[in-house]
Amino acid sequence: MVGVVMKRLNHAALFLRLGFKTLWTSLIMTRNPRAVLARLAPMIRFKRADPRYGNPLNHRTVDGRLYWHPHIPGYPSPAFDRVFRHWLAHNLGLSPHPGLYSAHVAITNVCGLDCAHCFEWDALAETDTRNEKELLAAIERLIDLGAARISLTGGEPTARLPLVHRALETFRDRGVEFWINTSGAGLTEERINALKERGLTGVTFSLDHHDPIAHDRFRGRPGLHQQVVASARIAVDRGLVTELALCATNDFISEENLAAYGRLAAELGVTFIQIVEPKPIGKLAGRAVAPRPEKRAMLEAFHDRVRNAEDGPLLHYVDRHNRTHGCEGGKFHIYVGASGRAFPCPFCPSVSAALEELTPTNLNRVLFCPNAATH
Repeated sequence: MVGVVMKRLNHAALFLRLGFKTLWTSLIMTRNPRAVLARLAPMIRFKRADPRYGNPLNHRTVDGRLYWHPHIPGYPSPAFDRVFRHWLAHNLGLSPHPGLYSAHVAITNVCGLDCAHCFEWDALAETDTRNEKELLAAIERLIDLGAARISLTGGEPTARLPLVHRALETFRDRGVEFWINTSGAGLTEERINALKERGLTGVTFSLDHHDPIAHDRFRGRPGLHQQVVASARIAVDRGLVTELALCATNDFISEENLAAYGRLAAELGVTFIQIVEPKPIGKLAGRAVAPRPEKRAMLEAFHDRVRNAEDGPLLHYVDRHNRTHGCEGGKFHIYVGASGRAFPCPFCPSVSAALEELTPTNLNRVLFCPNAATH
C-alpha cells in the first residue's frame, strides 16, 4: 500500500513539474498570458495522451534522468529543454513546423558482419569515404537544424571510435544527447567506460533473437550474441540508457520467441526495446519480407500488452507507430548516410538532399517521403 501511495505522489509531483514548466516556458516565449492559458490545458492533455511522445508518467530512470520514449532526451536536461521548446513553439502557433529533434548519422562505411537484413549493403566498403572534418561539420549542421538527440551509426560505428570520442568531446556542452547504434562487435568494457566518460548517453544494441545460434546466424558472426549480452550488462551497469533493436522477421515472430525476447531484455535491465520490420532494400531488395498478416497481428498484440507495463523495458514498435500516426522521417527525424546525403529515414533511399540545403522551414518539404505510410 505504501509503495502504491508513493508512486501516485511521485506521478502527481512529476505532472505538476511538467505542467509548471509548460506554463512558465510558454509565458516566456509568448509574453501573452491569455493565449497561453487558452492553449495550456489542450497541450497537456495532448502530451499525456499522444503515444508519439510516450507517457511521462510511465518512465524509467537512468543516471538521474527520466526516459519515456527512445527518441526524446531524458528529463531534466538541456537536450530535453531544446525539444520541449520546439514542441511548445509549434503548439503555441509560433512556428508552422514541429521541428527536427533527432537524427541518425552514419559515420562509417565499414562493417565486418554479414547481416541478413542489411539496408546499407550496397554502401558498405573496406575504407571510409568521409573524413573527420566533414563528419563533425555534418553534426554541427544537424544541431543548428534543431537535433537534440543524435545517434552515430554505420556500418559499425565502433570501427571509428576515435571519431566517436572526438564528436562527444566537441559537442559535449551543446545540449545534445549522443547515442551509438552498434552490433556490439568490439564493444569491450574498457571502450564502454571511455564512451561514458566522454559523455555518451545511450547505446542501441542490435539483438535479433533471444537464441544465440539464431542471432549469430542472422548476423553472420559466431559468438556475437554472447558479446551483445555481456556489453549490454556493462552499459546498464555504467548508467547508459540501453536499447535492444529487433528486426522482427517472419521466421522469428511467434508467441514463444516474443515472450523469451522480452524476458531476456528485462533480465538485462535495458530501458527500451525497439521493434522494426524488415524492409525490401539493401540486401533484401526485391524480396517479400514484410510480416505476414497473422505475424503482424501477433507483433501488434505483443506491443499492446507490453508497451504500458509499469516495469521492465519500454517498447517502441516503429512500424506500428508509423501506420497509426504517420512516418516522422523528414519531420522530427532525419538520417544522414555515409555519403553525407540526408534522407527522411534509412528506409527511404529515393528521397534525399544535401545537408547544406536543409533549413528548419524547408525540411518537411524537401525530405517529404511519398512512401511514408509503408515504413
